[in-house]
Parts: sequence; structure tokens; C-alpha cells
Amino acid sequence: MPKKAVTSDWWLLKIGGETKRKMKTKMIGTLAIAGLIAMAVFVGTAAADGGANIFASNSGSYNQYTTNFLTTENVFAWGYLGPESAPNTTLCGSAGCGGRIYVVNHSDTWTNGTLLDDRSGGYEIVTWGAAGYFNGKLAWPKDLTPGEYDLILDLNCTGYNGEWTNISDPRPAKTGYLTDPIWPFTVKGDEPEPIPEFSTMAIPVVSILGLLFLFNYRKHRRH
Repeated sequence: MPKKAVTSDWWLLKIGGETKRKMKTKMIGTLAIAGLIAMAVFVGTAAADGGANIFASNSGSYNQYTTNFLTTENVFAWGYLGPESAPNTTLCGSAGCGGRIYVVNHSDTWTNGTLLDDRSGGYEIVTWGAAGYFNGKLAWPKDLTPGEYDLILDLNCTGYNGEWTNISDPRPAKTGYLTDPIWPFTVKGDEPEPIPEFSTMAIPVVSILGLLFLFNYRKHRRH
């Protein structure tokens, strides 16, 4: 009996040891994956030096970002000019750099130097102001034209106005890129009135014709 007890304890210890080793291996694998993800995020962030962004909203007082508009809505731009446009950088003067807001036809891919053909009646100008943020800038007043568009912040700090820019950062010790940010959106037109199906129209017509036939039949029988 004591021998069996010792054997059972030995198996328990062995199983426990294997379980601990598996847990340790799993934990190391999880930490390794997490480390790779962190490295990927770091590398992705390091690839872009600029921090500018732009979003579209149908409200000028509340930054409720959206990608879908009706023709009866206004398009307001919200965003940030980024540290690359800050005052006294090597790219800007003491007042900082501003930019232009364009509404252009949508493109799945943008190439450096592509001319910006505004579809909203003319671009809007934003300045650095107090902190580089622009809030509720009216970029396209209603009535809108249905279609797919891109809202683009054309940064002055790149030195290329009127065209989409993706250039190497010219600032010292910078190895990334300065890119004009884009926000795609869609303008939907009024939904057309649905055309009734043939069966939906035929049933009432057949019913009326049937009643008329029945009335005429009874009328003729009386005479």
C-alpha cells in the first residue's frame, strides 16, 4: 500500500511539472507575440513623421465624424495641422504653417504630385491659430452632388500647394514622410420612389373587373 501511494504521488508530481512547463512555454510564446506586435506598431509609427489629420462631419458644432452624407447636409472639416506645422519649426515661421481643405473626387490610390481639383466651389484655408486644430470648418455647403469624394488637408509645410503630397521629411534627424491626410466620404442622393410590382397592381385591377362583370351579369339576367 505505501508503495502505491508513493507511485501515485510521483505521477502527480510529474503531471504537475509538465503542466507548469507547458504554461511557461505558452506564456513565453504569448510575450514573444506581444513583443512583435509592439515592434510592428513602433516601426509603423516611425515611418511617418507627420501628425496631421482631417475628418468630415455633418455638424459644425460637434465632431461626429462620418463617411456618409445626404445632399441636404453640409460637410464640415475637423482636424489637426500636426507638429510639422508648428511655429518656429524648420518648415514654418513664427506663426506656424496652415493649409488648404479640398473636396475632390475619390481615388483608391494617390500619387505624389497629383493635382487637387476641388469639387465644392473652391478650397478653404485653415491657419495654425492657437494650437493647430481646426474645428467645424465649412468645407462644402449644401446642396451636395451625389458621388464618392475625398476630403484632403493640403499642408503648407510641404511646400507644395494645390497637389497631393507625400514627400520625405526634410527636417534634420527625420527619416519618415510628410503626407497630406485624406478622409473618404460618400454623398447619397434621394432614394427613387419604388415602382409597384406587377402582381401588386394586377390584383386590385382584376378584382374591380370581376365585380363589374358580376354586376353586368346580374343586370342582364334580370332583363
